[in-house]
Amino acid sequence: MKRASLAIAMLAYLAIQVTAQGAEARDVWKPVRPRATAVSEALTTDRGAVSEALTTDRGDGVSDTGGPPTLSVGMSKVFYMRNGDMFKGSVQAIADDGVVTLETSDGVLYIPASQFLKETARVTKNSGTQYRGEVLSEDPVGFALRTNYGEIVVSKTDIQSMSRYLGEKQITRREERRRFFQGDETLTHLFLDPTAFGLEERTFYVTGISLGFGFTRDFMLMSRMFDSVNGDINLGPQFTLLKRRRGSSEIAVAIGGRLYTTHDMRQEYSRYGHFIDYNGAKVDDLDRHDPMRDVEEHLVDASKRANEEVFGELYGVMSWRGGLRDGRGKWGLHLGARTNSLAWQDRPALKAGSEWRSFKPYRVWLALDYDMSKRVKFLTEVFADNGWRWRNFESVVEDYFSDDTPGVLNFTEGTYRPVDIDLGFLIAPTDTLRIGAHFQDPYITFYWKFAQF
Repeated sequence: MKRASLAIAMLAYLAIQVTAQGAEARDVWKPVRPRATAVSEALTTDRGAVSEALTTDRGDGVSDTGGPPTLSVGMSKVFYMRNGDMFKGSVQAIADDGVVTLETSDGVLYIPASQFLKETARVTKNSGTQYRGEVLSEDPVGFALRTNYGEIVVSKTDIQSMSRYLGEKQITRREERRRFFQGDETLTHLFLDPTAFGLEERTFYVTGISLGFGFTRDFMLMSRMFDSVNGDINLGPQFTLLKRRRGSSEIAVAIGGRLYTTHDMRQEYSRYGHFIDYNGAKVDDLDRHDPMRDVEEHLVDASKRANEEVFGELYGVMSWRGGLRDGRGKWGLHLGARTNSLAWQDRPALKAGSEWRSFKPYRVWLALDYDMSKRVKFLTEVFADNGWRWRNFESVVEDYFSDDTPGVLNFTEGTYRPVDIDLGFLIAPTDTLRIGAHFQDPYITFYWKFAQF
């Protein structure tokens, strides 16, 4: 328990530190009253661009370009003046006489509101949606715009093209969208546990033990293919109940499960074998060479046919992802819980001298993913599982390749650990392939994901 407490404390500390970075990025997405944030260094412009804007034809400008600009305390972006000056900063105060207090990196300026030029934009998103309106605020992640019909936020990663205007004159300004803002991968699973972010519509997914397909934005179906090949046909649906996105942040809630039609329940009995008492002693406390450590030795009928039953799992998970303060990537938290049908199924009959202790199967996890670079994620997880057994790498390889069910991980042997921690890395060598390594069963993971299959 000391190790578990230390592990939980370490993960909590890491989450707090990252939250401090992510909180500021989340706050900027309040278009009615944007808070002051650092203006993106990725946006490059110069003083000549303003002068050019005053002599450039309007072209296909946006509507409602006339009138005074909207100014409010907390606005943070590049401000353009009528005399050609421009300042990167945030509005700190607006006096009754119309003088604006503008804080910049070089000092505090006091500028009459009549000297500000109105900046508008025409944005075309990757989806084809177009917006026209006044630029209220801007940061490394996106823009807040006031359109004729309300205020919206647009992530830079969603922008296909964008034109800016000062008054009715177009200004040339290069946008660096920096695709790493979004990261290359939204995880559907973290190690052995699902997240609430399911597969996108018409996305095909295959790993070393399972495959899946996203039928809609809110429904995907998975199956452990080698179990099915070995006669235990199974399906694992996941339904997204809630999915909301605001700026660079997104949150989702999902429920799911897995149903096995002809499951060898001896695997599950062995996984929870530490709940069997034999002549007053726990099975796991017996000598390693004692044959009674084998759970099947306690069953009245240990044949496969007698122990094949319908078996199911149920889980719920909530996930959140948000941008880091500098815009270079995202981080996410995932909280979930799972149980299985042993919670209500009858236990098998045991031989004389052996008996089941009462238990309800559960697994609860808190996981974190962090974009270290465009192609590398750091992953970590703390979990409590009253059926978890730790195994070394050699045992896992033997289980996967050498027993009578190749490609199937049984998780029936090993040392019982009710609370444990895992950490590792996920690398994206190509646009479709992901390879991961971590310190718990199954140690190595890989999968392919094909969008718009």
